[in-house]
Amino acid sequence: MTTTQPTTSTTSLLRELGIVGYDSIEPVLVAALATELPLLLIGPHGTAKSLLLNWLAQALQLVHRHYNAAMINFDDLIGFPFPNGAHTSLEYIPTRGSIWGAQSVFIDEISRTRMDMQNRLFPIVHEKVIQGIPLPDLRYRWAAMNPPMREDDATETALWQYEGSQPLDVALADRFPFVVTLPNFRGFPATDQLAVIRGLPEQESPNSGARLRQRITAATAALRTIAASISAQVGAYVHALFPFLDKMQRPISPRRGRMLHDIICATIAADMASGGRDPKTMTFLALTHGLPHPAYGQPIPATELLAAHQQAWKLAEIPATDPRRVVFAESDPVKRVVLALELGLNDLDTSTLIQDAYAGLSPVHRICFSVQLHPLVATSRNLTAIAFETIAKDRMEVENESERTHSVTTGSRRHAQWKTIANWISNRKQETAEAHLLVNTAIVLFEREVEFTPEQLEQCFRDMSTTLAPVERTP
Repeated sequence: MTTTQPTTSTTSLLRELGIVGYDSIEPVLVAALATELPLLLIGPHGTAKSLLLNWLAQALQLVHRHYNAAMINFDDLIGFPFPNGAHTSLEYIPTRGSIWGAQSVFIDEISRTRMDMQNRLFPIVHEKVIQGIPLPDLRYRWAAMNPPMREDDATETALWQYEGSQPLDVALADRFPFVVTLPNFRGFPATDQLAVIRGLPEQESPNSGARLRQRITAATAALRTIAASISAQVGAYVHALFPFLDKMQRPISPRRGRMLHDIICATIAADMASGGRDPKTMTFLALTHGLPHPAYGQPIPATELLAAHQQAWKLAEIPATDPRRVVFAESDPVKRVVLALELGLNDLDTSTLIQDAYAGLSPVHRICFSVQLHPLVATSRNLTAIAFETIAKDRMEVENESERTHSVTTGSRRHAQWKTIANWISNRKQETAEAHLLVNTAIVLFEREVEFTPEQLEQCFRDMSTTLAPVERTP
């Protein structure tokens, strides 16, 4: 799993089916088809969620049912109940749209359904059962929804407000191993954007269905081949993720841990079936589309998830007896740097940890980190140029802060902030070097137009000093 597979130029199957712009998620979709595990698509309106799933069913020649969860009644699923001949139980008269005999079921607008209906859909998704009756023909369980919106949502999807799209019940969301947030149209290449606008190609290429079935078969075979060899390391990777996700207040269930293991293996196998790439890239792709949080309105910022992935990947590669494990197992990025310095981790790894910590901190914490860490490592460690310059730039700017003139509009937010800072400065004693640094830090933050209060800065300075204290005692 640590080696890079050669990349080959393979024609996108989705493009052959008439779907453009989604090449990046194709390995995940093939993995979902190969494993026949439940799949949930999340995306704004007009992003081809229904088109994609219905065309997959058509290409695979499945007996397919497409239900709109916002309008469906339970009778639409099971047909009309009637007593059996002995009047001892109920049987069901199937209708043209009932679920009996279906090989694939697509529940559209699942986030708009009533809670009682969600509870009835639950066993279909989880167990392929309805009213306690098995559905032996059912292979694929798919669903789609718009992003559930929150008042504090600052993501690009906040452009759209879906008042009817409610966060999915946590337990129901956790029954979908694959939770795929569709790529944003605005990130498509211009050629793909134009193809969507012009309605091209909107038709399948000849033999696209046969090629899709071949790819699924190849992915299934690849999974059987590699599962045993990568299972231990994938398991170690997933195990390492738990504390990082807990730290982000995005915990996952043990069931989700098992799901992540399975879909990571399947995604690596699906990619190998089309030529193969770097397993690390495929692992992150599977992680991104294997967490349930977007379904109930708690998506994890991409930068934070990437940082957790990188740390978990490193941890999974380190032998259990290696003392470096304690460094990479630490979920707090600043404490991770402290441990690296205490344990004498090599300069290259320490430099990477410093850069990762800096990138993940808020502007106030970032400058406190740089100002206090710089003198501790400036002469004792041979950091990479980029890591050293990252923290040195902040430290030098604070140390060399000189009197400057700033224009602020009377009565503005910036004017009010400066009055607060100026009053705080006038009431402080600046006899010590640390006090002088703190005042200069406040001025630099104001010049950078960072929102903060002097009290927040003081607390951050104290906390950072406490966290970095062990480094001062390190010989």
